[in-house]
Amino acid sequence: MERRGGGSRTTVPRRNRKKGPTRQEAAYARAVEKLGEDTLKEMGDDWGSWDTKYGSAEWEQSEGVVLNLLQQGFSEREIKAILPVGGSRVSRLPKVLALGVDTLHTRRQPSTPWHAFTDKGLDNFKAHCSTWVLEDGFPCAHHRPRQYFTEPNLTWLVVHSRYVYDSKREDSDARTMSYSRFTQYVHFYYPGQPELTAYDKQIILLEKTTHLNEAISQRRFVSSFIRS
Repeated sequence: MERRGGGSRTTVPRRNRKKGPTRQEAAYARAVEKLGEDTLKEMGDDWGSWDTKYGSAEWEQSEGVVLNLLQQGFSEREIKAILPVGGSRVSRLPKVLALGVDTLHTRRQPSTPWHAFTDKGLDNFKAHCSTWVLEDGFPCAHHRPRQYFTEPNLTWLVVHSRYVYDSKREDSDARTMSYSRFTQYVHFYYPGQPELTAYDKQIILLEKTTHLNEAISQRRFVSSFIRS
């Protein structure tokens, strides 16, 4: 031992330890020992040519490949080292093997959230919207003209309050939408500018051209009258 400044350190030189393989590299090496590198390469090429997302045509086939590897004794880490599968699938399929392959594709149907509106609530909303008195705006050659309320100085807050009043008048226990949800449903069910067909666009272009030609003729007539 050599003492310096009140401290101590060993005089034996530190050994340079060689860095070992990572966990993924070690898992891939174990998989090569079980099946061989050529087999793993062929399996990876086949997997890359498939559409393995949920609901696709080859999704069930990809499930069978993972199940086959699990039955051969491959660990989850080894499977993820040779195939680009998610952790949720690799952790789910061992439970399928334990419960039986018959439970493979028996997924629970998605349930309707508790806060979703019923068909009756949506029908009441649509019935109220059908009472609006609207008029089309200036014609556009690309989209259907926007629609506006004919009543002056009408705001969405007033429209929403009328919707709540009409709904509660028929049924005091009726569930109504909040203001923000109400405006979202209006824009969803009644989009302001849906796409038009090519024929409708041509008609609007002709209407605009007619108006422009009439305006030009009127200006020329007024100009010639003033000059004379």
